[in-house]
Amino acid sequence: MKRVKAINAGKWVYTLKAGQPLRAAIDAEDYESVIENLKSCWREIHDKFPEEFDEYDLDDVLEELDNERDNVYNYADYDMTYEDVEDNINYQLSNLYDFCDAFNIWVEI
Repeated sequence: MKRVKAINAGKWVYTLKAGQPLRAAIDAEDYESVIENLKSCWREIHDKFPEEFDEYDLDDVLEELDNERDNVYNYADYDMTYEDVEDNINYQLSNLYDFCDAFNIWVEI
């Protein structure tokens, strides 16, 4: 049987400080705060890793998150269900976690 090395084991290059408020918002199921904290996380990533996540990337993500924030309040206007809103937010969270894993960024909890 082949041994598999743990991903990023002991190799975190940065701890994302904005992760704690994000976790609190997730636990509270406060989707507006989740979105605002996701924006804070991406801004922090841009500040610390501007080569890997440049201004254009940041602008794109912030625009997507602003759209998601609008969906939290107006999902029925877009022929969406609240489950669709939750799925979209989970997708955004997954994008953040995937990026952080790829660049060895620990999301502080």
